[in-house]
Amino acid sequence: MKNSIITTIAAVLLASCGKPGDILAVSAIGDINAVKRDLLKSTLVVYMGDNGFQFGEQGLIDKRTAYEASMRIPFLMHCPDVIQAGSVIRKVVANIDVGATLLETAGVSTPKQMDGRSFWQLAKGNDISWRDYVLYEYFWERNYPHTTTTHAVRGERFKYIRYHGLWDTDELYDLLNDPDETTNLIFEPEHKETVALLNKRLFEFLAESGGGEFALGSGPWANVSQTASAALRGGGFSKTILRHARII
Repeated sequence: MKNSIITTIAAVLLASCGKPGDILAVSAIGDINAVKRDLLKSTLVVYMGDNGFQFGEQGLIDKRTAYEASMRIPFLMHCPDVIQAGSVIRKVVANIDVGATLLETAGVSTPKQMDGRSFWQLAKGNDISWRDYVLYEYFWERNYPHTTTTHAVRGERFKYIRYHGLWDTDELYDLLNDPDETTNLIFEPEHKETVALLNKRLFEFLAESGGGEFALGSGPWANVSQTASAALRGGGFSKTILRHARII
């Protein structure tokens, strides 16, 4: 059993959730003394993936789309002394929040230059004010031309997807009643106000996050920037910055 535990936690980041400031480091081969002292009960073990991937969902094989199989990642937290077993965070948590969360468990405040918020209080079962939606951005890359520039806002129930650079239909999904995203509600009259609201929210996110300028990278277009409004109206990109907010 102990060998099983050690294998599971090998090469996984751990931070103490006992008293603030304590950090327990477990090496790739494990620390049998830590297991003997039963420190795992008060140690936060985090397991996560770096990105999702579609293997046939929506007829696609990709990790750059805004569909659930692509934009979500597996994420598990284990700390029996603090986190109730089997509990699930229903709020919209993203990978940009992980760093801030680990800092809080160590008693360190989040630096101002960091994106994301700590969801440690949510993990402990506390009810705190939280975001309504999270922004998802993907900018077309020459090496992967099959996926167009995509913006999306994802909340606890609705997801709105807006495409650029492709004459395609935008999308709205009710994730509560349609978790597999099989029915696009974008043209349904009863969801007209929701579409308008989320489109407005999208451009608010772009303004808040500095999404109004895109660095085009190296090459003949180096040091050139375009405003979001101009970029969304048209124009090609040789190489763009990829900014993903993965949903946990």
